[in-house]
Amino acid sequence: MKKGSPKKAAIVFVGFRHKTDSVRAAKEGGYQTVLLTHKPSEKAKELFDEIIELNLKDADSIVEVIPQLKAKYRVRGVLTNYEHYVVLRSYIAEHLGVPTSSVYAASCTRNKALQRHALEFLSENIPARRVNNFKDAKRAWEELGGDCFVKSISGVKSKLVFHVETEKELKQAVKSMLEGSKVPDEDLYDAYEFMKFHFTYPNPNETFLVEKTVNGRLVSIDSIVGSRKIWHSPSLVDHVKASELGKNDTYLAYRMLPSKLDKALIKRAKKVVGGAIRILGLKNCSVHTELMIDEDENIHLIELASRMGGYRQDMYMQAYDLDLSERLVRAVIGGDIKTRKKHKQVVAMLEFFAEDEGAVQSIEGVNEDELPDGVEVVFFKYAPDGFKVGPAKLGYPPVAKLMLSGKRYKILDEICRQLSENVVVKVI
Repeated sequence: MKKGSPKKAAIVFVGFRHKTDSVRAAKEGGYQTVLLTHKPSEKAKELFDEIIELNLKDADSIVEVIPQLKAKYRVRGVLTNYEHYVVLRSYIAEHLGVPTSSVYAASCTRNKALQRHALEFLSENIPARRVNNFKDAKRAWEELGGDCFVKSISGVKSKLVFHVETEKELKQAVKSMLEGSKVPDEDLYDAYEFMKFHFTYPNPNETFLVEKTVNGRLVSIDSIVGSRKIWHSPSLVDHVKASELGKNDTYLAYRMLPSKLDKALIKRAKKVVGGAIRILGLKNCSVHTELMIDEDENIHLIELASRMGGYRQDMYMQAYDLDLSERLVRAVIGGDIKTRKKHKQVVAMLEFFAEDEGAVQSIEGVNEDELPDGVEVVFFKYAPDGFKVGPAKLGYPPVAKLMLSGKRYKILDEICRQLSENVVVKVI
């Protein structure tokens, strides 16, 4: 860059795996896109304007790159699309001097034990105990009434989550928890010791939660948070859990948008989410929140994550023609945004998991030609033959993902239930 020439406005991204929406939105907004990563993929090399390789697990390496970024760019914001990097996103943004959630706030969304503690006095918070061995887990399980979830404090997408009603189930859950995910991801379960926090960050490889079971309807909502304002997506997403369909696993069988819940209840849920966001002090990020609504319409907070929910960009674009990524970029740089309230169609997102551990042999039961009139396949993605798979609760990823669209909620709900019950993943 020539001396005296104006610096280009840029959005810095921390970590990249496969999601391109926010990067493309930043480019379309006229910003240079800069990726900080320890190992760029070929896809990343084609997508970003500049890639800076560095050790993201070394604080000195991160701090050293800050002057380089400041000298070359006018950085307007720092983003990540992934749960793994939200703490680093805030750490880097703070050093760059751009608005962001604090490192502590980001840590509360990355670590469920910290989050439960931070939201302790929120009435919608669910009682939970932090433990690291069977003895303490048993005591917590008994104190909470003997019907609980044992869950990882850093997991995502139903990884390492166990519903426990008996002491035998508790022993197996604790054993599985201490063994860790069958598909390890060191970034996901990082304890960030290298960042030398001024607060205690429970190690997700040694600590887990015993959490009181709350029954009801599971829903979620995505929000976009600027420096001073919170924008909520126009509707909640309804979830149907695999356990509701008689399956012994913890994944979400399918999600549907928009929600069929009463508008007043949706409005109340958004108010709860806004309160939790403000308590945690989240700013300049997207927020994905899961809630449980019981039969008396009491709202219980499952968890918040300071990133966009999986598949939500696709779901809101399909249902509302609403580009969440474009609005996120706009909010992070201090702009105002609007969201549409009227949906154009109903969409559903299904995931399929193997019941047994092994390698994929086949996926049977999905026949696009047998779908009802008016129901269409948006996409169907599946793992190749031989891909290692197993139950979600042990940490395995989904074998297949299917998005459907239609005009009527009831019809789409019925076909999703049939598929969730009938599709079989065969393994060898």
